[in-house]
Amino acid sequence: MTTNPPIPPYSPQPDNVPPYQGNIPPYGPQQPGRQPPLMPPQPSPNNAAKSGLTTAGLVLGIIAVVFAFIPLIGAPVGIPLGVLALIFGIIGIIKKHGGKAIAATALGAGAVILATVMMVSVFGATKSAVESINSAAASASSALGNISGDNTEQLLKTDVTVEFGTFTVAADGYTTSLPTTVTNITQKQHSYSITVTASAPDGSQVATDSLYVTDLAAGQSTQKPAFQFVSSDKAAALKTATYKVTTLSVLN
Repeated sequence: MTTNPPIPPYSPQPDNVPPYQGNIPPYGPQQPGRQPPLMPPQPSPNNAAKSGLTTAGLVLGIIAVVFAFIPLIGAPVGIPLGVLALIFGIIGIIKKHGGKAIAATALGAGAVILATVMMVSVFGATKSAVESINSAAASASSALGNISGDNTEQLLKTDVTVEFGTFTVAADGYTTSLPTTVTNITQKQHSYSITVTASAPDGSQVATDSLYVTDLAAGQSTQKPAFQFVSSDKAAALKTATYKVTTLSVLN
């Protein structure tokens, strides 16, 4: 039978024993022939900040490209964000941050170019639309003037000519006429409403009359009588009067 050796009695340590001065192992007692595990290197604050700029550039580049496709707001938003992404990406390339920095640079440059192209296209289309609207408004205004008679002087130069013959009084003393020849000098068929004013030598108005010419073909002429059946007191004045077209309207 085996007996255990007796346990020595506890004796307290003297008060003058100095504390242990050796190195305490960081991971407990070491086994012979093994090295303590190494701690992974920690990134410095400066490197973390620089890497953060590259990431921010990448994010800004993506946002800039998205906004660059949106008309009107693409340039005000996409170009500034694209420039920032480009700057951050170039910094990342200089600091050798790899593909993320290259992607940020490419996205930033692409966003700036795309936003600029979109801005030019939108402004070009807007300018073209404004010019079309102005042209349509001018055409409508011109057409309205042709109908209202406001363009009489211009129409007598470019669209129609009106020539007056000699005012005559028939033998019966009642039938009167001023032969008026109307010529369509345009390339289209038109109808006209013409107001003729007769003025005395002193400039006073003697009488007015209206003529209507319908469906006058391009290049064709027609003759219409004006001032028919005027009173005898005006007939004498009309023989010496001066005749003028005061209003000319193109009806179609």
